[in-house]
Amino acid sequence: MTPDQNQLAYMLADKLQDTALEFGMTHRSVNINVMIGAANCFLGSWLTCAPNRQKALEGLEI
Repeated sequence: MTPDQNQLAYMLADKLQDTALEFGMTHRSVNINVMIGAANCFLGSWLTCAPNRQKALEGLEI
C-alpha cells in the first residue's frame, strides 16, 4: 500500500469505529456476537466483490 492508501485505511477504520460505537449506544442490546456477525458480513462482501481471486487473497493479508 502507498502512504496515501495507508492514511485512507486509518481514516476509514476510525469512521467505522465511530459508527459501531454510535450503533452500540443506540441499540443497547448489541453484544460481541453482533460485532462478529457484522465483521463476517463485511469480509464476505469484500471477498465476493473482489475483481479476482488474487485481489481477494491480498485483501485478507492486510
